[in-house]
Amino acid sequence: MLKILSNIFLWILSILVFIKLIYVIENHSSCPQAPYITEETNIDIGASQIRAPKIKRTYSYNRQLPLIFVAGIPASGLELMRLFLNQNPLIRCGRETEIISDLIYRRHEWVHSKIERERLRHAGMTSDLIDDSVSAFILETLLKHDKIADFLCNKDPDIFLYARYIKKIFPNVKFILMVRDPLSTVDSLLRKGAHFSRIHFLNNFEEGLSTWNKIMDDYIKDCRFLGENVCKIVFYEKLILNTNKTVADVEKFLNVDKPYKKLFKNLTDINLNPIQINKRQLFKWQRRMSSKLWNMLNDIVSNIRQFGYDYTERLPLYSIYDNLTFTF
Repeated sequence: MLKILSNIFLWILSILVFIKLIYVIENHSSCPQAPYITEETNIDIGASQIRAPKIKRTYSYNRQLPLIFVAGIPASGLELMRLFLNQNPLIRCGRETEIISDLIYRRHEWVHSKIERERLRHAGMTSDLIDDSVSAFILETLLKHDKIADFLCNKDPDIFLYARYIKKIFPNVKFILMVRDPLSTVDSLLRKGAHFSRIHFLNNFEEGLSTWNKIMDDYIKDCRFLGENVCKIVFYEKLILNTNKTVADVEKFLNVDKPYKKLFKNLTDINLNPIQINKRQLFKWQRRMSSKLWNMLNDIVSNIRQFGYDYTERLPLYSIYDNLTFTF
């Protein structure tokens, strides 16, 4: 008797499972499919939020955030500028993330490669969708890389290579482009064996100066394209010799209401560890300079005339930096 009841139960259970399976199959065929995203599709993405636990405040964020990027060729005072901005209570200026520029570089490859564009088109990855993904990645990285602040700033030497694209996806972004005397910059890069955006400064002084000039060609064009309300060139020499005024000018450019506390007259008055600052750093390049190279200097680094660097004298006179400027 028990065996008969068991068989009846299994038979009923099998029927119920079969009926459920038929129901799932029929309803799956009528389910709406995910819409294919085209270039014309407008996706309204609301503001995301992040919680700042220490101050019990929730921040809403989207592409309209006033992001700040400190950019430029390495050894041009980027870290120094970052440190000063980070002293302002309204600004959090973090170190380079090492991944943001790499992602934008990869996106650059996708867009400019015919094969990649075709592959992504077949996958339904439109330009708008890629831009949404890239901007979301950058925002999440910047927001969660360090503490929350009203102005999110990040030091990234490579980022200005893609300044026009960054401006496109973040309308309120601002760039601080650090510029330093190319003689000092290249000398420092050679001594450190450093590289910049896949360009290695490992050969000789003259070649390094020529590379600096080519990079600066693009930087000047992009800075002028963005305009003086988006791009500000800051000279390393002025940051050292007239610190407070230079930082105050930067804060005015950034529309930061609360200036940082002025603790000293200029940077040469203090010993900033671990970055040792002294005026002798401005002229270490002299030992690399031959008379032949000196005579060719204005041709090799022609962009120095755009900034007002004066190489008529080889003596270390700090007055050569008095007239540094950039005109839009």
